[in-house]
Amino acid sequence: MINISDSHRGTIFWKSDKSPVKNNFVYFDFKHKLLPQNIDILSKKLVCIESDNLVINDNFIICNEKKYPIKRNQKTGSGKSIKQFYYEGSVPKNQAVVWGSNLESFDSRYWGFIEYRQLKTMLLLL
Repeated sequence: MINISDSHRGTIFWKSDKSPVKNNFVYFDFKHKLLPQNIDILSKKLVCIESDNLVINDNFIICNEKKYPIKRNQKTGSGKSIKQFYYEGSVPKNQAVVWGSNLESFDSRYWGFIEYRQLKTMLLLL
């Protein structure tokens, strides 16, 4: 699997049958009205899981005090408003938070939690 996403530019991944753990790269089926219709799989980094302490604010996704920088966009390139997700507390049961390393990535800062069971592991090769 070659990743063409700006979130992990220039990387090559291998699909794995291992259960995802924090800091693994993961991929998952995902449809959203703001994504192009031909995109139905996303790849991100798994940064926070059930029971972890989570803060999502304007500048960071913070999991157990580890900070992942973000930049929020209020509108898409075509002018559509983007719903924002803010949170402070424990990650709910069976939920996870994902992050794209591109500062403007479309990730949990906008749509919140994703069910952990949806995530599949990718092993970084290059």
